[in-house]
Amino acid sequence: MELAPFGFKSTSVLEEIFLIQYYRYMVRRRLFSAQYKARLSDKFMDLGNLIIGGLVIGQFISGKEFSSDLFLAGILIAILCYIISYQVGN
Repeated sequence: MELAPFGFKSTSVLEEIFLIQYYRYMVRRRLFSAQYKARLSDKFMDLGNLIIGGLVIGQFISGKEFSSDLFLAGILIAILCYIISYQVGN
């Protein structure tokens, strides 16, 4: 059994899947610099803050009728942005 980077020969499918995942991980680790990751993380956090301001707090400030659909969508999208920001930053 040889575990070479290209054209490796293995006896099981699990080994091949492991190696494919390992190389994907290595490519992702080297693809973005730490400075780029930090900036992207900050931008996702800013996007979450804008969504909270626009879809959640904005409904209370405007004179229009409260929309629970927009409120819940704003909360869920903002939480998603915060989770992505955390994942990108780490």
